[in-house]
Amino acid sequence: MAKIKIFVEGVEDYSFIRGFIKYHYRKDLERGALKDKKTQNFKNGDIISLGGVNQINNLDNIRLLAPILAMNNGQGITNLLILDADETDQGSGFTVRENEIRQIIQEHNLLFDKFFLFPNHEHDGCLEDLLKQCINTKNQAIFDCWDTYESCLTRIQIEGRPTPLTTPLKKARINAYLSALLAPSNSQQNKVKDFNRDYCNVDHWNLDSSVLDRLKQFLDLYFNYEE
Repeated sequence: MAKIKIFVEGVEDYSFIRGFIKYHYRKDLERGALKDKKTQNFKNGDIISLGGVNQINNLDNIRLLAPILAMNNGQGITNLLILDADETDQGSGFTVRENEIRQIIQEHNLLFDKFFLFPNHEHDGCLEDLLKQCINTKNQAIFDCWDTYESCLTRIQIEGRPTPLTTPLKKARINAYLSALLAPSNSQQNKVKDFNRDYCNVDHWNLDSSVLDRLKQFLDLYFNYEE
């Protein structure tokens, strides 16, 4: 087990961070969860899902999280936190989220050593924004088609429906990208699901992209060493 515990929002974040660390540092980390879906109990692991970005501000979860962080700290384990910055029109954004997390950590004495906000610990956005920028560029035409589709939705008028129509969530964009690249069989399309994604697949992703430099610099501090 690594001497690092990384706390993330959910399964998609786990899959990406696991793939990123496996690709760059040749370490395969196990998944944990603050509340396991089956047992509702804490499931230990190297990358621990909190169950959503707002769970870091949930008092019940804080009561569960604080002693886990303290125990890790006492064992010389580094606690890292990685969340989405999200957007200002969602009441968040990088600056708001950064201040919010610092306040929560201080008020509840949560022993996180460092935290990082997607997409790059500088701008508003989320993991899906980062994923769109680190695809294999030979597949860019898929996103060009998707952008055309979203633009078309803004111009469609359907009787009895509000306009403009709802643009699909960013998550749907990533799902569509992978689905288009995979064969139509159930076994292949199953790889679109968050837990099954292979971010080390260089035909789909470029984990050496410069858009990932800030994340790489953040993780280098903890993984770029010889055991």
